[in-house]
Amino acid sequence: MFSAELTNFISSTLGQTHWRSSSLPQGANNQGHKLFSDNKAYFLKCFAPGARAFDKLYNEFQFSQQLHKAGISNIARPIGYCSNTLSAIYEFIDGHTFDTVTAQDVSAAYNFIAAINSHQVERTALNAAADSPAKLEDFIQLVTLRLARFESLRDNAELNTLLTAIELRTRVISTTPGIDWQQPCPKDVVSPSDFGFHNALKYRDDVYFIDFEYAGNDSAWKLLCDFFAQPALPVPLSYLPQFLRSPLFAAQASAGNTLKCVYELTLLKWCLIMLNEFLPDVQARRLFSWNISCLEERNAKLQHMQAQQLDKSQRYFAQINDKMHALQTQLRDK
Repeated sequence: MFSAELTNFISSTLGQTHWRSSSLPQGANNQGHKLFSDNKAYFLKCFAPGARAFDKLYNEFQFSQQLHKAGISNIARPIGYCSNTLSAIYEFIDGHTFDTVTAQDVSAAYNFIAAINSHQVERTALNAAADSPAKLEDFIQLVTLRLARFESLRDNAELNTLLTAIELRTRVISTTPGIDWQQPCPKDVVSPSDFGFHNALKYRDDVYFIDFEYAGNDSAWKLLCDFFAQPALPVPLSYLPQFLRSPLFAAQASAGNTLKCVYELTLLKWCLIMLNEFLPDVQARRLFSWNISCLEERNAKLQHMQAQQLDKSQRYFAQINDKMHALQTQLRDK
């Protein structure tokens, strides 16, 4: 199943030639395998080949190393990585994924953010997080650039209707009076970047956070808004005041109108992320992750996923007014 080079990497990293493996449920972009050796279990992550594959592999491994060195234990301990096979081995966490999110879970996420932003973590050893904005205007650009990636797909009428609505809403937000879009966004926090309970595992009462491909030094605006916008396992905005009381988010707590604009732009960005299945480069990663050899079966699955994601994005867009009302309520009552 594995290439000779990948087999050699596993054997040399584990210090064992006798090990076995089993495939894990498919990730969105990568393949995952559980390795067994000497009564211990490990997680093998194989990245889909691509222009940024090694960067994501290395960034995730390096970020995990720095957190492990700082004594942060609720992550998968990094063991080794191989640039030739685009793979890495981590300690295996025998946890389960989340179905719902409780107040205790949200507190665990808050404590994790506080811990990785302690002075024990060597920030100078970290890269900038992916899509980290330099100024507030970049939140508009993040949406605009993602919209541009769908330009050749506008002949899909249903997709085009949604894209047009996102485009119009972005334009309206960008003309909101009183917002200084040139305001700098310092990379003032350490962030897992794609942070939420879709990238977490629960083992007994402990929460472990995983998937740091895009992690690094980031803007507190982006970390906060992404956490409360990610759609897979939404975190209710009723928990926002807990975060706004943290010194990490003091700037966001004191600028409610700006927070509303950045949050709504982030919601629009997530609408577009949910449509990634339509983009050729993302399709290539999905095909690698699915590992389906039958062309007909692959195409059928892709079409099913596109329809499913378009429906999700449409429903998420329809919820934006409710989310903005909830945010207004939390800012008024905090």
